[in-house]
Amino acid sequence: MKTWKNIINTFVKVETKFDSLRRLLSLRLKLNDPIQITPYLGYGTTKHLYLKGRVLENENIEPPSTDDTILDNIINIYKRLESDEVVGARLKARFRGLEEETVTDNEGFFEVHFDMPSPLEDEAFWYDVELELIEPSLSKEEKISCKGWVMVPSHTAQFGVISDIDDTVIKTEATNLLAMAKNTLLHNAHTRLPFDGVPAFYKALKHGTHATAFNPIFYVSSSPWNLYDLFIDMFEFHHIPLGPLLLQDYGLDENTMFIKEHHIHKLEQIKKVLQIYPKLPFILIGDSGQKDPEIYEEVVRTYPNQIKAIYIRDVSSERRDKEVERIAERVKKLDVDMLLVWNTFVAAEHAIKHRLIPAEKLAHIGANLVDKV
Repeated sequence: MKTWKNIINTFVKVETKFDSLRRLLSLRLKLNDPIQITPYLGYGTTKHLYLKGRVLENENIEPPSTDDTILDNIINIYKRLESDEVVGARLKARFRGLEEETVTDNEGFFEVHFDMPSPLEDEAFWYDVELELIEPSLSKEEKISCKGWVMVPSHTAQFGVISDIDDTVIKTEATNLLAMAKNTLLHNAHTRLPFDGVPAFYKALKHGTHATAFNPIFYVSSSPWNLYDLFIDMFEFHHIPLGPLLLQDYGLDENTMFIKEHHIHKLEQIKKVLQIYPKLPFILIGDSGQKDPEIYEEVVRTYPNQIKAIYIRDVSSERRDKEVERIAERVKKLDVDMLLVWNTFVAAEHAIKHRLIPAEKLAHIGANLVDKV
């Protein structure tokens, strides 16, 4: 393994040097595409803010439309996956008089951390951070800047939600490689569909049973960061509440060349969220197609007092269902309900019974479902 790490490190150094030279030459000859800062939705507490993002060449991906052809969708996916990152870019981040500088890594990613001199008191839920590109330097007339957004749950939050995306929120068929490829390559944010009742259910969870509550929702997926804008567009178009997306780095270094297994990546991200908000209970939502039940069981065993309920969408075979039911029995002994549900309505009924959402939301959640029982 040590030999492989040495090979990878050498390869990365060569690739990084090549990218830097290519970037410098492109700038001098004015052959490069315009640069853009892509901030991802961040999260934090009243004492600490965390924001991640990426600096890339602008590939001019066209906004999605229901009229897009299959070729349009394939071209846009190709542009996303074939992103040209800007290595070593220097940025300045500003928040309420605080300033931090950060530099992009070998895949163009950057991170910003703000430690508050005193806790935030205004409870805005979303806070904006100013981002400005310092290097590579451009002409005096051209300034690249944007706003990033950081979510901070307030004291009114009743609980948080951590949800998978593929086959949980959006129909993907992740267990079928060909079907998943078709859904990813041939559709866009407008034509990929959420499961019935999901937008209404997630809105109800976001507000809980109190009108003033804003419960945070986190989305964890093993999909690459290259698909980030696709997910955001999808959520906005289908009116699914936004929240930080915790996706996976697919890059060329010793940490990302061998992509983490779904289990490891998801477990790490969930544990990180739970550790940041130790006093906030959470609902976990996933599907039976991959390893969500096993991952969530491990989470319950590690954080037994922080999980209120688990909803698993049934997208698998009868044999797999029996495995999930056995896991649910073990989790039940830890005083947490894990429900294997075949539609959103069933999960909503449980949420109402346990006073997670108000009863009047049920009719709206089930409005688009053909079969409710």
